[in-house]
Amino acid sequence: MLLRVHTEKPVWYWTISVRNTGRAARCVDLLYGQDLGLAGAGALRSNEAYTSHYIDHRVEQDPALGPVVLSRQNQPQNGAFPWTMQGCLTGADSFATDGFQFFGLDHKISGEPEACRQSELLSKKLQYEFAYAALQARAFDLAPGGSRDVEFFALFNPNHAAASGPADLRDIGEVKRLRIGLTRGQPVVASPAPVTLFQAPLLQTVDLTDGEIAEFFGRDQRCVEREDGRLLPSSTDRTRTWC
Repeated sequence: MLLRVHTEKPVWYWTISVRNTGRAARCVDLLYGQDLGLAGAGALRSNEAYTSHYIDHRVEQDPALGPVVLSRQNQPQNGAFPWTMQGCLTGADSFATDGFQFFGLDHKISGEPEACRQSELLSKKLQYEFAYAALQARAFDLAPGGSRDVEFFALFNPNHAAASGPADLRDIGEVKRLRIGLTRGQPVVASPAPVTLFQAPLLQTVDLTDGEIAEFFGRDQRCVEREDGRLLPSSTDRTRTWC
């Protein structure tokens, strides 16, 4: 896997080289995902869900590339509206626009995104509070000893004044032109990033029993919500369930 960033333009390319070292043919499809903030560092650190809520997605179909995800921050960032266009130069079949679609509900326990267990992404625009542009490359068969490259791209515009639209697909020509001049280059060894709370490992937990809930929060509970006899917690406001 190789990341190439253009030295003059805000565009980058992920190239994934796949080789079949087995004795049988394999069907291959690749998933690409990019968590989106499109806001200043201070805004993201203070409330990422809030800034994500204002990212508007639009998916356009390119005749050659398939779905292309356009994402624009509608909440002005110092008077500008950051924007990205993401696609697959070798062709994609399906897409997602929200992390809920890609990761599902059990990834913190399984350690695996739900998308890895699906035959394809849902290809439905969803805008909750977890902006996540995802693409699934077109599946292909790879014979023993065979190899193939799959390439995704992202183009960034620090200020896309107008809303996203079909006319933005014209920029794909520029993306392809800039790609021609890039060489494979040499591997770059990055310095390890300082560890922060944002890189902390996932914390696995277990549900409280009814007895433990009564012990910690008291037995005088109001607004209790249950499903199939199981108490439903709230991830944002404890008083909603145990008030």
